[in-house]
Amino acid sequence: MQMQGIYYRTAGKTNPEEGVTAFIVDAKSPGITFESMPVTSRDARCEVTFKDVKVPKGNVLGEVGKGWEIVEYLLTNASVLKAAEMAGGVQSVLNITTKYASERIQFGKPIGSFQAVQHRLVDLLTQSEGLRNLTYEAAWTINSGNPSKLLASMAKVKANHVYQRACIDGIYLHGAIGFTEELDIGLYHIRSKAFEYEVGGSDLHRDRIIDELAVAKPLCLTLWD
Repeated sequence: MQMQGIYYRTAGKTNPEEGVTAFIVDAKSPGITFESMPVTSRDARCEVTFKDVKVPKGNVLGEVGKGWEIVEYLLTNASVLKAAEMAGGVQSVLNITTKYASERIQFGKPIGSFQAVQHRLVDLLTQSEGLRNLTYEAAWTINSGNPSKLLASMAKVKANHVYQRACIDGIYLHGAIGFTEELDIGLYHIRSKAFEYEVGGSDLHRDRIIDELAVAKPLCLTLWD
């Protein structure tokens, strides 16, 4: 870890989005300490502490007091990236569960031959494809040079819901063994909870969606104008 992007309030304003400044900070600067944090999802996490850290003026990103625009830009792009990662997790859960349903024999038949199991797998597939297509659409707006905060937040909210729902249904179809560390399906469930709050939780993105709907043209016109 060499450089970090840091956001700091450099002026008190009535509007919380004003007075925020973005910096590039050398992670090896005096006054910065890192402490490893063990987490359930088994990701590499650290608590970063800043004490009397000096940052050169040339390390300011953009303009002083206008860093919120950078925060919004990064939040929009990172939300789509995280939604894409979560969509991949949903697909993996679907693949694992479908394979298990075709191999697990009960009453002399694979459990995947039972209608109740089939319907649940179909629901998983439908939700997976819906998340994938929404994420692709949000990514397309970024690639076209007209990023949509509305679609980015919609993708993240849907990813939060679908990933967790897919894992719960996947564990349900595995039965009691789905809760054990013997199978990967449990790890995906843990990751789904950890990813839910990365790059903003559902409440934050729902608020962004409301704000965008209040000022935006109808979505179809926004996309195709």
